[in-house]
Amino acid sequence: MATRLLPALALAPALLLAPGLASAKVDEALAEDIRHLMELTGTADIAARLGAAVERQTVAALQRANPEAGGEAERIVAEVVSEHIAEAEGAEALVSDVVAIYAETFSHEEIRRLIEFYETPLGEKVANEMPQVVGRAMRAGQEWARERMPALQQDLRSRLESAGLWPQPSGSQAPGGAPPSRRGPGGGMGGSPEAAPVP
Repeated sequence: MATRLLPALALAPALLLAPGLASAKVDEALAEDIRHLMELTGTADIAARLGAAVERQTVAALQRANPEAGGEAERIVAEVVSEHIAEAEGAEALVSDVVAIYAETFSHEEIRRLIEFYETPLGEKVANEMPQVVGRAMRAGQEWARERMPALQQDLRSRLESAGLWPQPSGSQAPGGAPPSRRGPGGGMGGSPEAAPVP
C-alpha cells in the first residue's frame, strides 16, 4: 500500500509551533474518532513513518558525503533513527499531540464526516494516492524553479551590482574606482568609529 504521510506532513508545522498540546484535554469520544480517522488516513503510526523518512534522507546525505558508505552504515542509521524517532518513548505523546491538533481544528461533527468520506472508495483512493500526487507536483515545481535559477541569479547579481549592493571581495574596489564603503561601529563612513552627531 502506498505511503500515506500527507496528513501528517500537513500537521508538522503545527506540531513545531505549538508543542505541549498533548496536555490539552480532548473529549474521550472525540479522541477515539480522531484516532480512527488517523488510521484511515495512514497517520496513526506517524512516528514510524517520520522515522522512515528521516532514515531515507540521512542515508542519502551520508552516501553523498561518503560514497563508500555501504550496508553497515545504513544499518547503523536505521538503528539510531529507530531508537530516537520510530520507537522512541515519546512516540505516543506525538500521536496525542496530533489528536489535540485535530480537535482544535475540526468539530466532532466534521471529524465524523471526514471518517465517512475516507471510508468510501474515493476517500480510500485519496488517502492512498494523494501523497504521490503531491510528491510528484513538488518535484515538478522544484525542477521548474531549478531551470530558472541561473537566469534569476545572473539578473539579481547584475541589479545588485548596479545599485552598489553586491558584496565586494576584501581589498577590491567598487565599480567606478572608488573603494568599497564601510560603515564604522559608530555609524560613520570608514573603518574607525565616529561619534554620532549631537542634536
